[in-house]
Amino acid sequence: MSGSFPDNIQFYPHHPSPMKTRRIQTRPSPMLEGQTAPFEAAVLCRQFEEHLDESLRRYEDKRFDVTGIVIWVGRDIHDLPTVQLSDAAGGRCCVHCIFPTPDVLQTVKAGDRVVIRSNYLVMCNLFGVVMKYSELLNVEKPE
Repeated sequence: MSGSFPDNIQFYPHHPSPMKTRRIQTRPSPMLEGQTAPFEAAVLCRQFEEHLDESLRRYEDKRFDVTGIVIWVGRDIHDLPTVQLSDAAGGRCCVHCIFPTPDVLQTVKAGDRVVIRSNYLVMCNLFGVVMKYSELLNVEKPE
């Protein structure tokens, strides 16, 4: 991916300021309290789609774990290392995780099931829940 965002991409009106975005993508946010297992990517995305205000109150300025099937690994429109998650191979993008270093590009492949810890950034109609300053916690390769 390169260039600018296509005209059809609509971010929700709750996108953080540039200053806050820089903070979210350069250091860990406080951990979400009470999380006992990673959130399934599709469930998390659906929660944001159906209950945006409630989800923003819960997840804004928080870091938490998410799991899913990798559907794409590469560099995003800003040339940042990215892993996209869904609930199934070939599924729609539910969580878009952006990493601070490119190591993940050599570690993760489409079809892997992963657990990623990230800072919540924003909800987007094309990418689902967008996460920054991601950290790969676990990778399970398909058999």
